[in-house]
Amino acid sequence: MSTFAVFHKIKMAFLICIWVVLGFANTESFEDQYQKAMQLWRNGQDQQAISDLQSLVRINPDSTLLYSMLGQMEFQKGNVTKARDWFKEAEKRSSDDLTVYYYLALCYRETGKHKALLMRKNDWNKSESYFEFVVKKYPAYQQVFYQWAVLERYRGHYDKAVELAERQLAITPGNPKSHLGLHTMLDLFLEYSDPLEWFEKREDRWSEYFKAEFLRRQGDFAAAEKSLHALIYQPDSTFSIIPVYLSLAQVYAQNGKASQINHIWEQILSNLRTSVDVAFLFDDMKYIFTDKELDAFSRLYNLKNIRHFFDRFWKRRNPIPAAPENMRLAEHFKRVAIAEEKYRYDGFRLWFNNPDKLQYLHFPQSFWLNDKFNDKGLVYIRHGEPHERAMDVIPGMPTNESWLYYANGSLPKLMFHFLIDENAVGNNWRLTAQLPRALMSSRLTWDHIFQRIYTGTPLEVIQYKNELAEKSKQDVWIGLDTDRHTWQEEIKPLEIPFYVAGFQDSLQIRREFYYGLPVSNWQQDSIKVVEFALVVQDTLLNTVFKQRFDFDIQRLVKRMNKNGFWIDQIDFIGSEEIYRYNVYIRAKNTSKMEGYSFFHQSFLHRELYLSDIELASDILEKPLKSVFDKESLTVIPNPRRIVEQGVPFFVYFEIYNILPENRQSVDFTLEYRFRLLKSHQTNIFSKIWGWIAGSEEQTFAKIDRKSDKPVSKEYIAFDLGDRKTGEYELSIRAQIANSHKKAEKSIKFELR
Repeated sequence: MSTFAVFHKIKMAFLICIWVVLGFANTESFEDQYQKAMQLWRNGQDQQAISDLQSLVRINPDSTLLYSMLGQMEFQKGNVTKARDWFKEAEKRSSDDLTVYYYLALCYRETGKHKALLMRKNDWNKSESYFEFVVKKYPAYQQVFYQWAVLERYRGHYDKAVELAERQLAITPGNPKSHLGLHTMLDLFLEYSDPLEWFEKREDRWSEYFKAEFLRRQGDFAAAEKSLHALIYQPDSTFSIIPVYLSLAQVYAQNGKASQINHIWEQILSNLRTSVDVAFLFDDMKYIFTDKELDAFSRLYNLKNIRHFFDRFWKRRNPIPAAPENMRLAEHFKRVAIAEEKYRYDGFRLWFNNPDKLQYLHFPQSFWLNDKFNDKGLVYIRHGEPHERAMDVIPGMPTNESWLYYANGSLPKLMFHFLIDENAVGNNWRLTAQLPRALMSSRLTWDHIFQRIYTGTPLEVIQYKNELAEKSKQDVWIGLDTDRHTWQEEIKPLEIPFYVAGFQDSLQIRREFYYGLPVSNWQQDSIKVVEFALVVQDTLLNTVFKQRFDFDIQRLVKRMNKNGFWIDQIDFIGSEEIYRYNVYIRAKNTSKMEGYSFFHQSFLHRELYLSDIELASDILEKPLKSVFDKESLTVIPNPRRIVEQGVPFFVYFEIYNILPENRQSVDFTLEYRFRLLKSHQTNIFSKIWGWIAGSEEQTFAKIDRKSDKPVSKEYIAFDLGDRKTGEYELSIRAQIANSHKKAEKSIKFELR
């Protein structure tokens, strides 16, 4: 034997050994490989899990379990045809696996939606036969009756769908999905049939509720309200009261009783007692959830935490937290009622009737929860009536409409474009990323991109349309993950001056809220009564302090100062460093209103520091037994922070931790500096000199002081004489003698 042949045999033997060793080393049991694939699926690694199971199928071609799991994975991903094929393979290998037959019923039901009438009927008949098989074998299997009810809904057999949903609820009364399912089918029955006679023959709570819903949708709000109240006053443990309260809130929103909606909301929160109650509330509110809120809500199981979540959900959206009612909450129910009337769509939302066939657009999670409205309705519920609408009726062009929302303090300008696709029917308005060039003319003033598309060359138009698609993609994502409040009436401003100063009070901070009411001007405007509220919240939006007043303007005029203002002060003591202040003011029986929200931050320090600075119109060296008293002083605040040339004004502040340990007294220096921020002078040369010279800071006074107490309460009067009028900043610095310890605070004001 040649040397080469011997070498070749040795090489082959070595490779075979390696193969055997590695093969045995990597051999895993079927169960281990299956569990690894399932763990990948649970971790969100969908494709890898499916790939691994397909590899196992090649090794175990007779495993019903593998085909069934592959079918379930594809079904959850929305690949219904692939799922059906896997389940058909499983059916060949098992004639009694309920999971296989159940999912085949679902698959044929969903594939039928995409087919022409005859083929659709064939698929739906197959679906029905599979449902019948499962029900015959085990009627309590999963949600089989409800899923069958969905098939009958697709067919338009709403009475049969209700009957099946009722059977599901009877079998699984503790499952929230069963209650929601019956509610959905009854709602569709009411919307698309004439079921009033059917309801009249029945005496169950569901029928009583939907008779009231019928009255509400017909506009008979008084009768609907009466019927809903009757349901509330006769509770039934098998029937959730939450939908009744939600319908009552819509009645109040529609018949002009929006002020009562907040009371209804309190009742809703207090009556959240079961998972069924929570499911109904979520189903009603899901249309304005953000992805972040959805994620937070999905991790809540405790009813107390769920109540707290929904309480904060609406507090965050309240445009004027100090107002007696949450106007955004009332607006939500109004919008939902309008969306039900104008933007309802329960039909099939499929690829072939979607104008965005290239799938430019991507949507937040909450978008996919929608089962009741077209895309117009989803935008409307979140953002209300658009500021501008545009549409064109042009032969050969699709039915179209665009909505423009102006930018506000928190949201950019948003544009939404809707089309009814040529393959769509009914009210199936869908969002699209692009519009045909012929539709640009009615939108030219909205954005430069429309002008570019309208006037560009064919090559430029391609580029500009891509830019429009990117803009649409961004706007749709932002728009469907946010919401805003809009006012139903033209609100006229009712401004008042105010600010807050914080002072140490033992181990807490005393916050003094100074405000002034321009009662002289209001009297001239024939304003008789003004509603005022101050609400203080912590960082979790819990209300920690509130005061409400109705001011009789005629009485306050008698106590106004020389500038026509009535001045007041409200004190609040709290231990937190940051609080949210909310102010509400409204002239009763008018459209004049204003709301403010701002944060005030104040800290307790161990080192030398200054309180906030209070700008005062006068300081008296004796107490007057009023809200303005500070021990032996009366400090009358100047909430306008406006001082006049040649007229003295006052400043009050406190210095803390000024006396070092083991010292009887301490010397310190106070330095007062004024800086002109913006001059009122209109002369062009003065303006140019101001730009060149910049802001000028001057030390107005430097005073040596002594204290034998840890807190030094300071006040001083200033007269700025003939200084330039404009906006100023006053800075006060305290420095311990022969030390580097110093502290500083500032306040802005206007000199006129």
